[in-house]
Amino acid sequence: AFSSVLDCQPHSSSADVDFTSGSAEAGGGRLGVSEIVFLGTGSSAGTPMISCVVNPDSECVACRLATRDGPTSKNYRGNPSLMIRYRGAAEVKDAEEEGGGTSGHRNIIIDCGKTFKASVLRFFPGIKERHIDALVITHEHADAMLGLDDVREVAVWGSDWRDTIKKQAAIPVHLSPAAMAHVQSCFPYLVTKPDESKGQVVRMVSQLEFNVVEEAAPTFKVGGLAITALPVMHGTDCVCYGFDFGGEERVVYLSDMTSIPEAVLAKIKARPVHVLILDALLPDKDATTHIGVPTALAIARDVQPKRLLLTGMSHSQGDHDDMNARLKSLSAAAGDS
Repeated sequence: AFSSVLDCQPHSSSADVDFTSGSAEAGGGRLGVSEIVFLGTGSSAGTPMISCVVNPDSECVACRLATRDGPTSKNYRGNPSLMIRYRGAAEVKDAEEEGGGTSGHRNIIIDCGKTFKASVLRFFPGIKERHIDALVITHEHADAMLGLDDVREVAVWGSDWRDTIKKQAAIPVHLSPAAMAHVQSCFPYLVTKPDESKGQVVRMVSQLEFNVVEEAAPTFKVGGLAITALPVMHGTDCVCYGFDFGGEERVVYLSDMTSIPEAVLAKIKARPVHVLILDALLPDKDATTHIGVPTALAIARDVQPKRLLLTGMSHSQGDHDDMNARLKSLSAAAGDS
């Protein structure tokens, strides 16, 4: 049994995660006490869906409530995206060296899909954020990487943006070989820098540094935080990276999947999981390219995390509060604690 009440995340809920030890105050949080903030927990289409909104005969509860209440609604969901607000020793040291002028943490974003800009506008002001330090991409689909062009809007530009491009460090992006190939195809101007000697024009675009993460060497670092890629299947034709990070309070994030290879599952189960975040597109069954709630619960019972959170939910899940009530009933009926 796992020790937490099952919960479908609304939109920007956050959880404190103690990745390291320590207790110094920095940037509004204790050293080592990091947060995960959900910027999006919906499907690739998001909620509300156009097809429901424009259909006067639609009986879709989630889309009706999301449309009625707008972005403040728990039913209003963007593409799956997670922000890790990581506070470690290096981050605090950097803040101290800069005279306390920085936040004392690094913001690491997992996925920036079609709704990335809307999610940033929706949540960053409320949590007093304005920057991104690194990006991590799960896979090559539009709901995971189509917002790369919008990353330029969270960069810090000087009055002379051309001079800023020359001096500013690029934001690192960590992604799979397949995702890198798709980025090269979709956003060649973000990958290949213009050659002014050949008359190519420098444009105000996202300044990114791409780092390919191979399955054979899956662990990389952002600041002091080690992140390990977990390759899972997302349908029969797509390998999607999940991610494993954190120390004693370990987080495993699997946002788009249909199955977990045995070797990857063994790696997940090798150490206790504090927070397990799983795909859950539909309430009662799996889809061709996503697991649904029943499979997510079965995986959780196998892994036994301290807490299970669901993401990637479609409008078919219905109202957010009703869904959480159903999950509690399912948990109680199965004897989960």
